[in-house]
Amino acid sequence: MKGISIGRVITTERGKGYGKQIMLHAIDAAIGHFNAKRIDIEAQEYAKGFYESVGFTQSSDPFMLDGIPHIRMTWTITTSANGGKDML
Repeated sequence: MKGISIGRVITTERGKGYGKQIMLHAIDAAIGHFNAKRIDIEAQEYAKGFYESVGFTQSSDPFMLDGIPHIRMTWTITTSANGGKDML
């Protein structure tokens, strides 16, 4: 993948909103530091809803990576509410 990408997001506790906060700050940093208009990730397929909640959309068919189903997802300024700025 070329351009701006965010790697694996992991927290010590699920369901507390920490992962979403990390993603929103990462998006904000990509915008602020790199003037990002697009961010690409490779997400585990089961986490699709999580990434959709912060403005990503599926951009590939499922594929296997290390034996785990993944999908590519893309965030763009135009598909995200205010570029994610008001989501924090």
